[in-house]
Amino acid sequence: MRITKIINKNIYRMFTALMMLSMITSFAVYAAEFGTGTTVTNNPPVFNAGPSDGGSSVATPTIAGNDVVFTATATDSNSDQYYLAICKSDAITPNNNQAPECTGGSWAISPVTDSGSQASVTYTTSSGDAETNAWYGFVCDKNPSGACSVSSQGSGDNGSPFYVVQGGTFGTATVTDSSDGTIAPGDTLKFNLPLGQVADPYNVKMYICASATTAFDYGNDSCTNGTLICASTLTDPSSSDVICTGGASLISIPTAHGDYDYKIFVEDEFSNPVVGTETQSYTVINVPPALVNFSITDAPNPVAGSSDNMDFDALVQDDNGEDEIISADGSFYDSGATQNWTNGLCSDDEKKCYNDLSCSINTGAGNSAQASVSCSVTMWFNANASTGWKAHINASDASGKVTDFSDSDSMENPPISGIDIAEASISYGTVVIGSTSNSVETSMGNMGNQIIDIYLYGTDMISGINSISASQQKWDHVSGNFNWDDPASGTGPYLLVTESSGTGDSSGCLNRDIQVRAVHDSVSTNESIYWRLKIPNEQPAGSYAGQNTFSTTSGDTCSAGVSY
Repeated sequence: MRITKIINKNIYRMFTALMMLSMITSFAVYAAEFGTGTTVTNNPPVFNAGPSDGGSSVATPTIAGNDVVFTATATDSNSDQYYLAICKSDAITPNNNQAPECTGGSWAISPVTDSGSQASVTYTTSSGDAETNAWYGFVCDKNPSGACSVSSQGSGDNGSPFYVVQGGTFGTATVTDSSDGTIAPGDTLKFNLPLGQVADPYNVKMYICASATTAFDYGNDSCTNGTLICASTLTDPSSSDVICTGGASLISIPTAHGDYDYKIFVEDEFSNPVVGTETQSYTVINVPPALVNFSITDAPNPVAGSSDNMDFDALVQDDNGEDEIISADGSFYDSGATQNWTNGLCSDDEKKCYNDLSCSINTGAGNSAQASVSCSVTMWFNANASTGWKAHINASDASGKVTDFSDSDSMENPPISGIDIAEASISYGTVVIGSTSNSVETSMGNMGNQIIDIYLYGTDMISGINSISASQQKWDHVSGNFNWDDPASGTGPYLLVTESSGTGDSSGCLNRDIQVRAVHDSVSTNESIYWRLKIPNEQPAGSYAGQNTFSTTSGDTCSAGVSY
């Protein structure tokens, strides 16, 4: 304190006057002058809302690698801007006009924010973070005399600590149908993440999307640009397989065999993605074709010595698509006869089995499941007379030949009787009156499908008004060197009769049992007859002509003579 003499004139005058009035006492008056001063402190900001870690809690943890977003709103009485600091310990140091420094390290410090506005800052978690992470929130103003609030750890699920879990992973799913384990067209798929294929501490849910899917919306549980095939229930992957079924539309009929992609997405119970290979595949097996029905376009109707072109169709289905039916073969066979089957074909035998089928595959427009198979085969006259003829078709796809088709209904091949004479005529040539011709041979062959005997008879030979009796012709079945003058006996030679009149050779009924040919064009079963003509004495000269008839009868008609 300083003491200063007062020199104000008025005061001085007053003081002089007083001095004059009082001469008894003499004194001097002095005044004290005090300086003033204060320190104005900077008030720290205060929280109006928050702080919050966005709800990272034990119930809704943050997957490692994802962000924790901290927010708060604060006001400053001096209207200073402020920083939101999230510290690892309950200690902070303000910094002159700069962001504060967390003494024990920071999780995150926000950019400077206007008083009254919300501050926000993000911390990106990592695999090195602990599961539980305490935090302390401060707001510090931007001021040369920076000040920070007391700490706050928020409240409830939005408060400290925040929780980090390592992101779950999933492996390879198995895909089967819902019954036998393989996938065929028309099946319903079963998608399965088995035990050990999901590593996640929480319950998970699996979603299967069509292959066109480009991403998965975990908020809406939907396949972006694709179709949701199926979804599992929420499952504990440590104790149960994660399974969903569906997807019949993926493998409708027809679906070609091969590998098909699909997309798989997994999330935990907090809608956090579980990481894994999203594009996986399943395999549709090659199923064999199946016979739908037969359509017989004609029935056997061969004629003696000829053939019939047998035609029949079948409708064949391959659930992998008609284009997978690559070939067809088969047999036309007598089901009443014993057959030897190999690879869906009976052993070739003109009497009972035809394998030389010509088959074509007729596919429709587009890849439907069905194709018609048209087959034809030449059936010969020597094929068995039977009511049990059937058609059998084998279809082949990439998996091989399918031989277990059902056969067509039975068809009848009727009995056929016929004989073939190799020679065009019996020509005796020029014979002198009263003499005998040389031997002339005729060869008989069976031209039907029954064992036959022969009726043999003829007419007189005529030349104008003259004739040579049919009985002037004799025949023998053993040799052409027979003596025409030998009397007829049980072994020949025999007179040619004018009509069939009995059951023995002498009556024109030849018990020959000529066998059905094994091969239609083989002559090994033919039988020869030898002829000689004797011209009677005084027979008028001329060119004579007649007709000899060979007709067939069933093989058990004639009883006499030699059987072959």
